[in-house]
Amino acid sequence: MQSFLAKEGAASIGEFRSGGAVSRRDYRVTEGRFRALFDHAALGIAVVRPGGRIAEVNPALMDMFGRSVEEFAAVTFPELIHPEDFVAESEQARRLVNREIDSYCRENRYRHKDGTWFWGRVTVSLVPGEGDGRFAVVMIEDIDDRKRAEEDLSLFRAVMDASHEGVAILSPTGRVLYANCACQRLFGEAGESVVGRDGRDFLPLESRVALQKVIAPTLRLGHSWEGVLKARDVRGRAFPLWQRAGAVRDTSGMVKFFFAFMHDHTGQQIFEEELFNAKEAAEAANVAKTRFLAAASHDLRQPMQALGMFVTVLSGREMDEKHAALVARIRDSVMALEGLLDSLLDVSKLEAGLVVPHKANIPVGAVMARLASEFEPLCAAAGLRLAIVQRLANLLGHRIEVVSREGKGSMFAVEVSLAGETAAPLPSQLPLPLSHRGAAVVVIDDEPDVLDGLGLLLESWGHTVLAATSAEDAIRRLPQLGRKPDLILADYRLQNGDTGGQAIARLRVHLRQKCRVPAIILTGDTAPERLHQAQALGHRLLHKPVEAETLRAAIDEALSRRPRNRRSGCKGPARKAAATPPPVPDTAGGPA
Repeated sequence: MQSFLAKEGAASIGEFRSGGAVSRRDYRVTEGRFRALFDHAALGIAVVRPGGRIAEVNPALMDMFGRSVEEFAAVTFPELIHPEDFVAESEQARRLVNREIDSYCRENRYRHKDGTWFWGRVTVSLVPGEGDGRFAVVMIEDIDDRKRAEEDLSLFRAVMDASHEGVAILSPTGRVLYANCACQRLFGEAGESVVGRDGRDFLPLESRVALQKVIAPTLRLGHSWEGVLKARDVRGRAFPLWQRAGAVRDTSGMVKFFFAFMHDHTGQQIFEEELFNAKEAAEAANVAKTRFLAAASHDLRQPMQALGMFVTVLSGREMDEKHAALVARIRDSVMALEGLLDSLLDVSKLEAGLVVPHKANIPVGAVMARLASEFEPLCAAAGLRLAIVQRLANLLGHRIEVVSREGKGSMFAVEVSLAGETAAPLPSQLPLPLSHRGAAVVVIDDEPDVLDGLGLLLESWGHTVLAATSAEDAIRRLPQLGRKPDLILADYRLQNGDTGGQAIARLRVHLRQKCRVPAIILTGDTAPERLHQAQALGHRLLHKPVEAETLRAAIDEALSRRPRNRRSGCKGPARKAAATPPPVPDTAGGPA
């Protein structure tokens, strides 16, 4: 710059000596102004000689590059330019030297003293002259922050445009400031941008109401909002729109803009509807399964009940050893089949909530040994787990643990409470209570085989039996009994939609007694609602097929609770019934 000013000064002096208007004093003033501008300029300024030699640099350029005047003198200007920018820079410099252009402006990367690169906007002008008298004035503006911001913005746009999720930025008034490609595809069409439009243009009236009353207040309170709204695109197509929206605020708390992530929720909605329908279908299938099992169980239990009674009666008769062994084998087969049916009953009782746990001390060793011998072969064949065990364990408060190792096997454990004292061993067979022989029993069942089997069994125990297929049949044939009945045995599900509870109630009304004849309901129905209804009647409930010992104990217990006629004032049966009473609801058959 000093040599530049010296030449300019020489020209001015020459003009002064030849009568020019510039004086020596004016030259010094001009030189001072150039020096002040050079030293205090915010831009980096350099004087570059032919070959790229740096003759002068101002303080701003030294700060920008982190170099001193001496360090600048040791390098040429091209050495400070990034190799990727050097070719284009050289071409512009060539055109400038050849006076094809007066100046040029470019954005290059320059090397700092510490080896890093920064962006600068360079403007180069050539000062004409001969030989070494030519030089270039180079001015560089540091634009590194702006370029990096642009790179970040470009990266952001690339990520947003590659996203399958629609992204939109809206002004505080709702105008769309930015929409990525997915958002554009969601609402717009080719050649028509959604940017600049009011975001409410894409919402029907009901969604606008939700936006005004719910979403906007939520966002202004500083909360985010997520949900599904009805929306429409520029073609008018309506679709469900999922979105998660939020707001960005300035330091004063004012909303700068709103943002939203969104996608077409149609596919998810269809999936959810299909999932709901599948769930409904599964639940319906489960209900149908329960009903089928209940119906199948009932239909199977009826002949099983009759078969069990017949086998019990047959077992009580005298026969040789060969026939006795055959009857014993038949009895064992019947008991095994009854066990399978009882499994269905256990599931229904658990679903109905009718199982009441009763905790007692038991000899664990004997129980576990029996279970192990029964189930070890099955567990070895296939790894099974049943819902009955877990539910019973939950009821009893026992913890079940299983430890499995693939390819090795599984260990199952049940944790039970420690008894306070040693439990007495269970007898191999519980003693049966003493039967009340000679009782008059009314049996009502619409299955002939069950009716015959129960009749034969009760008669073998010394009871007098009146077998009937309905309450009306029993009332009509009561005179054949010759006495007041001591007990009523009734199947729960009878013909024409009648129940055992209704049959018992009709008999009690017909007998016109102050006391009530004890009654037992037999049922082969395992449906949970049926079990609830039967239990609500208040009678003793036995599930078919009923073992002979269980039935005998229940009969003995019921007969032991019947009141004596003298003390109760019970009257005998009416000699003649005027008419059969109308059906009585189940609840009328409850205890007094």
